[in-house]
Amino acid sequence: MIHPPFARFSDKDFRYMATSDLLTELQKESFKPDSDGEKKICKAVLKLINDQSSDVQGLAVKWCTAAAISTRLRDMPMCTSSFL
Repeated sequence: MIHPPFARFSDKDFRYMATSDLLTELQKESFKPDSDGEKKICKAVLKLINDQSSDVQGLAVKWCTAAAISTRLRDMPMCTSSFL
């Protein structure tokens, strides 16, 4: 499982791969983080929307889109309202 603090790493390749892995996990039926984990993940991904790397930004937007479509995340309204 990806740990949310990945957003603060300086290596853009690491941030890209971590966000990509998180997107892959989100698409699995078995992905069911607890409430605290959801909040941490959403906050970390929302920070990546303003990343200096456009590739990382793009993946963060893809993650938010996939999470908004997914009904598994209880805290998605908090994430989407922050995104707008």
